[in-house]
Amino acid sequence: DGTLTIDTAGDLIITTDHNTGQVTIDKNSTNTDTATNTAMQIDLDHTGISASGQTITNVGLDLDINCESVTHVGNVLQTGIDIDMVAATDALQTNVGIDINTSGGDYNTGLRIDTAGTHILLRALADVNDYATFTLADTGDLTIETVGSGTRDSDLTLDVDGDIILDSATGTTKFYLSGDTDDLCTLTVAANGETTLATADSDGA
Repeated sequence: DGTLTIDTAGDLIITTDHNTGQVTIDKNSTNTDTATNTAMQIDLDHTGISASGQTITNVGLDLDINCESVTHVGNVLQTGIDIDMVAATDALQTNVGIDINTSGGDYNTGLRIDTAGTHILLRALADVNDYATFTLADTGDLTIETVGSGTRDSDLTLDVDGDIILDSATGTTKFYLSGDTDDLCTLTVAANGETTLATADSDGA
C-alpha cells in the first residue's frame, strides 16, 4: 500500500510500506520523428537573494540509504544508483551513462567522491575480474592499480597528444618493484635542472 501526502512544510511525500513496494516512473515512447524524451526532470530554480552573511544550499537530488539501525545476520548489498542502458548497432546509437556539466561558479567540480574505500573501480565489460582502481588515502596519497585475472600483464598506458609532465613538489620520482619499497631507483631534479639518478638496495649494496 502507498500514500501520497503533503505535510505542513509543503513537502510532497510518497510513502510505500509494503516489503516489495516501490515508486516507479514508467515512461514509454513511440516517436518515429526527431524528438527528445525525458522520463523525469527535476527543476530547482532559486530566485531569492542570499542575504549578507547567509548561506543557501541547494540540492537537486538527495539520496539517503540507511542500513545500520539493526544488527544483521545475513548479507546486505547496497547500491545508491543503478544505471542499465542497452542499445544495438543498427543505425547510429550512443549510450552515455552520466552527463555532467558544471560551470559559472567560483569553484566548479564535476564529480566529488568521499569514501572510506576505493574511490573509483573500473572493470572490463568482458571480464569483471580485470579491473583498475583509484584510491586516495587520508594522507593525500593517490594509488592507481591494475589487476588482471590472468597473467601479470595489466599495463598502464599513457597515450597523450602532447608532453607528459611530472610536477613533483620534492622534485623526486621513485621507481621500485611491487611490494618491495626498499629496493628502488630515484630520479631527482634540483635547481638549474641538475638531475640525479640514484639506486638504493635494502641489503645496503
